[in-house]
Amino acid sequence: VSDLAPHLGPAAGRVAHEISRTLGGTPPADGIEAIAARAVYALAVQRAEGPDGADEPLPVDGADRDAVVGALTDQLGGTDRGGFAARAAKGVAVRALNSYLSPLSSLAHSFRSGITRGSVPAGGDILRYQARGAGVRAAIRAAVREAVDSGHGPVVLLAHSLGGIACVDLLAEPDPPAGVELLVTVGSQAPFLYELDALTALRRGEPLPAGFPRWINVYDEHDLLGFVGAKVFPGRVTDLRVDTRQPFPRAHTSYFAHHRLYELLAPELP
Repeated sequence: VSDLAPHLGPAAGRVAHEISRTLGGTPPADGIEAIAARAVYALAVQRAEGPDGADEPLPVDGADRDAVVGALTDQLGGTDRGGFAARAAKGVAVRALNSYLSPLSSLAHSFRSGITRGSVPAGGDILRYQARGAGVRAAIRAAVREAVDSGHGPVVLLAHSLGGIACVDLLAEPDPPAGVELLVTVGSQAPFLYELDALTALRRGEPLPAGFPRWINVYDEHDLLGFVGAKVFPGRVTDLRVDTRQPFPRAHTSYFAHHRLYELLAPELP
């Protein structure tokens, strides 16, 4: 939410400029304040990510979004139908809704752009890792050794997306790093790559090594890059589902902005 704060003012300014051109005395529809607030929120997110979109979508959580939208709704007049701000917001929202009814090709173009920006970088990283992943696994191994040598307590590997693939590969090697007591993967493709026989250290059909640590796998059903693991590795993986209430690709980058994730992991982490 703090990432959006600098952009809310400019977003509201743009909305104010637009409504001054579109209100024109036309009576607004009732109950449109919340829709207008969502439009301001969406514009602020767009501004925060930059004109060309961020490398990864801004991590936002559905609960935080609702809190911001609720505050904006109050500022726009809430249920007060008589204020100028309320009438202006309704006019802008009606125009925004009309824009979504424009030709299908425009909507499809926007949808395709979002999917491409969100999924191609992740897919490219995975392909690059598959070709040159030894260095990544070596870095994780060194970090584990340092943590174990520090003697500060149990060692947990917490990894998102590609990081989960690298950790599973490392821990499935014939000589895995000693001392890892728990693996937590978040939005990981490791189970899917196993079924494709594309993991580096574990062939499809082979079980996880006997010494493989306890594995918790967190996923969101709306995250097309996050896969369940319990059905692939029966008895060896515990799947935990969260709902960031974000569409893909935002669902893939919003796990760590989601309060429920920490509630689920708190009892598991030393």
